[in-house]
Amino acid sequence: MKVKNSMNTKTMKLLALLLAALMTFILTACEVSSTSTSSVTVTTSKTDADGNTTTSTTTTQIDVSSGTDGVKTTTETTTTETSSSEAAVEGEADDEGDEAGLTEHLYATYSVGAKGSNEAGDIFFYAYNEDNDDALLVIISEDGTQYNGWEGTAEVVDDHVVLYGTDSEVPYVFGETEDGFTMTFLNDGDVATMQFVDMDDFVSDLVAGRMAF
Repeated sequence: MKVKNSMNTKTMKLLALLLAALMTFILTACEVSSTSTSSVTVTTSKTDADGNTTTSTTTTQIDVSSGTDGVKTTTETTTTETSSSEAAVEGEADDEGDEAGLTEHLYATYSVGAKGSNEAGDIFFYAYNEDNDDALLVIISEDGTQYNGWEGTAEVVDDHVVLYGTDSEVPYVFGETEDGFTMTFLNDGDVATMQFVDMDDFVSDLVAGRMAF
């Protein structure tokens, strides 16, 4: 999953914000001196084939002031960038010790597992604990070349759920089906249709998928 925000979209947002602020102050400049501050934030994420995600957040603050000397605007832009390896279990998993450790971790942390796919054929694994907020999401691409995993806590925010990882946030909405549920990811609109599976099968399939990378 990737957050798709083009430079054109960012520029249009900034121009619209600046234009609205200028119009407001032009209309009121002759009446009273005043100052207003507005900001716009654009976040983009890119995940490489190894599951390493780089997230860039750019915030532009626009200050508009009006007075006897007219309307003045100033802008300040700050950019922060974070990188993380978003795997269900950090580190390489290339021997029996790692396989056993991952298996033990999954059984110890989660009590319910589900597996599904999207229209593109990507495989989705989702697990959670019925006694706390622990949750895990893993996506393996249809061609088996990419593995992306997020692990942390799932919290309800407004009308959706957010999976909070160490350096990541994955927002999604649940939907009901006859034998499971759907997950609609708000970052890109992707939809996965999920079915609950036996925990033994879930752990076995996920560990096998992880060992392939």
